[in-house]
Amino acid sequence: NLGDCRVETLRPTADVSANWIAVPTTAGNWRHVADVSTSVSSYIQTSLAGTRDLYTVGDMSFVPVTVYAVVPTFLTQKVDAGSLPVRSVIISGAETTVGSAVAPFLSVLAWNQSIFTQNPDGATGWTYSTVNALQLGIETI
Repeated sequence: NLGDCRVETLRPTADVSANWIAVPTTAGNWRHVADVSTSVSSYIQTSLAGTRDLYTVGDMSFVPVTVYAVVPTFLTQKVDAGSLPVRSVIISGAETTVGSAVAPFLSVLAWNQSIFTQNPDGATGWTYSTVNALQLGIETI
């Protein structure tokens, strides 16, 4: 039992590397990723394996005693033939870790999450400072 907990959603605030294509083509892939609607009028896409989009996120609004996990969440949809699995990516300090691969379904919107209970940079727990400094994103495999 964790007792009383608080969940805070941090959204992308800037591109670190924008390698996917934004639709519509406006400045900043992060703007499409930060959009909380399930509308398919604003999104990022790629048909190339091995491409990664990375973002910085906003700072936490409070200093927690304990950070139990970082949980990247993204919405996927497959729009053409072929298999192109995707997964979440977190970079903390000099270390990178990836989530479980998911294969999007044709014409079906699906939410995907990976739970990271440890900071990959040192394999220790997350802190206010390490969460605020992380980069996160999505990549194709």
